[in-house]
Amino acid sequence: MSRIDPVDAEVCSADQRTLFETVEKKMGSVPNVLKTLGHSTAALDAYLKLSAAQEKSAFTAAERELLSLAISAENSCKYCVSAHSAIASQLKLSEEQIKAAMSGRAGDVRMEAALRLAKTLAAERGWVGDDALQSARKAGLKDGEVMDIVLAVTANTLTNYANHLADTDIDFPPVDLP
Repeated sequence: MSRIDPVDAEVCSADQRTLFETVEKKMGSVPNVLKTLGHSTAALDAYLKLSAAQEKSAFTAAERELLSLAISAENSCKYCVSAHSAIASQLKLSEEQIKAAMSGRAGDVRMEAALRLAKTLAAERGWVGDDALQSARKAGLKDGEVMDIVLAVTANTLTNYANHLADTDIDFPPVDLP
């Protein structure tokens, strides 16, 4: 049972309703995590803006899901691992790719470096050593991509922490953490 119930769409404010309608147009429904974030229209609006910004990043939709899986696994967020596994499956990523991403592995050097850097950023709260950054660069990541990874960590940490605090009920097929 959730510690913070999702906002009830039937009795929400006009501002909450506007944000929920934006999510529903994009996703087809409003997941519990976003209904829960919606208690603060500022928090939900910030998350939606971070998500929109990620769409402009150097990473494809599939790569962004792999990053989200790695970050959410590092932050031990079962809700987000479940949600991003479902989205990754819709993008035709295999179960093996999904599980590998949670452990920081990928099929190519560049993406694996991105996943490792994302996990390190999350684990070390941004305090990444020179070796980790040099390793990412050696694998071909440019500084813009590195900052895109910081963006991904920021957006995912917001929902990861919200889910930890709220103990959000998972409304996706549940996936176990690695």
